[in-house]
Amino acid sequence: MPRPRLALLGALALIGCLDPAQPGNLVPATVLDDPELPALELADTRVHLETFGDPDDPVIVVLHGGPGNDYRYLLRLIEPVEGESLADDYFWVFWDQRGAGLSERHGLEALTLDAYLSDLEQVVDHFAAGRQVVLLGHSWGGQYAGMYMNAHPERIAGAVLAEPGRLRWDIPELAADFDFDYFAEHLGDLLWARQFVSMQDHARADYVTSLLLLEDTNARLEEPSPNWRVGAAVLLELYLEQIEGARFDWTPRLGEVEAEVLFITGALSVDLGTEFQGQQTPLFADARIVEIADAGHTDIVWARAEATVPVVRDYLEGLELE
Repeated sequence: MPRPRLALLGALALIGCLDPAQPGNLVPATVLDDPELPALELADTRVHLETFGDPDDPVIVVLHGGPGNDYRYLLRLIEPVEGESLADDYFWVFWDQRGAGLSERHGLEALTLDAYLSDLEQVVDHFAAGRQVVLLGHSWGGQYAGMYMNAHPERIAGAVLAEPGRLRWDIPELAADFDFDYFAEHLGDLLWARQFVSMQDHARADYVTSLLLLEDTNARLEEPSPNWRVGAAVLLELYLEQIEGARFDWTPRLGEVEAEVLFITGALSVDLGTEFQGQQTPLFADARIVEIADAGHTDIVWARAEATVPVVRDYLEGLELE
């Protein structure tokens, strides 16, 4: 039996010793249970959100990976490098997406790609009303950025896509043995886990799914990135059903984005690295790739963030930002 399944069985045993209905017993409380958490009210959800910098500076909206993760691991992008922080000159918006991290949980009917697009539209309009915005997305967050850019190319002042997944369902694999899916190593375990996870109890579901992913992540990364809480419903349903199981296309209007788009890859990445992203840059009128040495998929925004931050700074300084 694979190790993730052993971790899952151990989690099920531990749950029997705790009351999962009590916030904080199994996973951190969401913004609904802890009013002290910084949050933003959207049309039909409440999201965990923090901002850094001067709101009069150019706005950068950050989109975390997953789907279902949270933004905690991306905070290294605004830590000082050589005495300077990117928050000194830009206004950063970090938020946990619908049903993810410390944001409000929802039933499956509210976890749709249309709802996600509406959420991002509201976040952009709230912080950059009447202005263009820069999007910075990692992994799934890069796909999320692509979905928004395809819908609103005129709102984009710039975009940093750190190893995004495919922006259209049929972008080809690189070789017969190439495995595109960045969850492929444990995709079978996620499918297997569904029989134990009930979306009627989000705390229990999030806890079990977190342990399942933690086992795999710790085995692969020298310095695993941190997170507060995984959104099981988002990962197991929105990702598996609406992304992996659907023929999405977020590319028809990407060529209308006038600003240069920066792709960042890790030299150690395979599935979503430089060779794969070379198939996605032609979707934009102006795009380039910068590869970070000695970095894998998550390292580019976590363990090797000190190498990525100067690349992002140089890119931002080259844009004509309001």
